[in-house]
Amino acid sequence: MKSRGLSAIGVATALTLTLGSGSAIGVESNGDTRSLYSAAVADESEPVREYVELAHPVSLADALALGANTAGFIGVRFEQSGIEGEFFPAVDYPTPQFESEFLAEYGTEPAIVALIVETAADPASFDAWGSGEENLESIRSSVAVEVASIPEFVAPPSSGGTIVEEFNAARGRAQAESAQARSSSSALDGFGTQAAYEEAYWAPGYTEIYAMEVSGTARVATYNSWDGAEFQGKAARNPKLMPPNFGFEVDITLYNTTNTGSYRPFCLPLDYDTKFWAQNEKGVMTWSVYNGTGGSPGNIGAYLDHVDDLDACRSQSVTVGIGYPRNIAHENEWSDLITSIKTRRGTAAISDFSAVLQPVDDNCPGRISSYCMGLLTGVWPGGIRRESPVVNKDRSYWFPGCYSTAYPDRPQRWSSCA
Repeated sequence: MKSRGLSAIGVATALTLTLGSGSAIGVESNGDTRSLYSAAVADESEPVREYVELAHPVSLADALALGANTAGFIGVRFEQSGIEGEFFPAVDYPTPQFESEFLAEYGTEPAIVALIVETAADPASFDAWGSGEENLESIRSSVAVEVASIPEFVAPPSSGGTIVEEFNAARGRAQAESAQARSSSSALDGFGTQAAYEEAYWAPGYTEIYAMEVSGTARVATYNSWDGAEFQGKAARNPKLMPPNFGFEVDITLYNTTNTGSYRPFCLPLDYDTKFWAQNEKGVMTWSVYNGTGGSPGNIGAYLDHVDDLDACRSQSVTVGIGYPRNIAHENEWSDLITSIKTRRGTAAISDFSAVLQPVDDNCPGRISSYCMGLLTGVWPGGIRRESPVVNKDRSYWFPGCYSTAYPDRPQRWSSCA
C-alpha cells in the first residue's frame, strides 16, 4: 500500500528534507512512468521492475529460455482467459513446482505474455531512468528478435482445479448471502450518480479472506463479488460504477509494533520486512487473479502492489490491484474474482491485519503496474474518495485464518479454513 493519505507536494517536501534536493520525482520517458514514490525514495542502487512485452504468447519453457539470455530477468507475466498473474522462479520455488501447482489450481498451463526484468537507476543524476532505460530498450530489441522465431502458445481450456473449486464454493456462499440481504439492502438510483461515487458502490458487497500456510509458504487470497442485478428498479453494487481512470486495490495490511522507524525504507531492524507473518515484494513467488466468468486476456489490468516506499515501518501490505475494474466479466449482472498471493513466510507466528478496498488513480501510459497506480493525481467525482472497509485494524483479527463479510456487516472469523 502506498501512502495514499500524503499529497504529492507533501511527499516531495518530506523526501527533500530526508534525501536532500536534486531527486527526480515523477520522471517519465518513452511511454513508461515511474511512481513519485519509487523515483524519489529509492536509492541509487535499488533496481526497478520493468516488463518486456512479447509479440505473442509463448509457453513457460520458451519464456524461461528467453529469460536465461536476458539481463536482469526475474520472472514472467501470464495472461489468458480469466487468469492473470506472475511467476518469479527461485531456488526455493523452482519451475517444476510452479507448473505442478498451476495445473492443480487452474487445470491448464500459463500463457506467457511478458518477461519481467530489473534495471538499475542512474546514481549520477538520481534519475530512475538514466542508463537503466537505455539498457531496457536494448533488452526489448533483443527479445523481439528471438520471439519472432518462437511459435505462439495457446493455453488449453481449464479443466478445473483447486482455485476454480474455491471460486465456485465462494460464489455459492456469496449468492446465498445476497439473496438473504436484498430485501433490507440500501439501493442505488442509477449508474454513475454522485451517490454511487460517495458510497463506494463500485466496491464488492461480499468479501472472503484466506490466510493459510501451505508447505511452509504463506498464501493470502481474497474472493470479492458484486451483485449488480437491479432490485426494485434500482441498481446494486457493480464494478462498472468505478469512475473512469481509476482502479482499486484489495489492500491487506499486516502489523508488527516491534519494528522501529517511521517510513520505509528507513526502518529497523534492517530485515524489517521479514518480521510479519507473510513477506511482500522480494518474498512473493507467484500471484494470480481468477475472473471465473472469463474475459479477454489481460483486460482487467491486475498487478501486484510491490512498491512500498513510504509505507509505515510497522505495517506490511500484501496486496493485488485491479487496474480496469469496469472490465471485470459478469454473468447475469453478477461479477466476482479471486486474488491469490503465494509468498515466503515471515518470522512472526501471527500478525494482526486489516483489509480495505481502496480506489487508486491510473497514471499508467502503458501496462498497469504498481509504479504508476495511486499517485494521487486523479480527480474523483465530488472530490471525496470513499474506501470500502472490510476488516478494521481495531478488531485485532489476525493471520493465519479465514474471514468473510457482507458489507456493512462485521467480519466473521471462520472456525476453520477447510
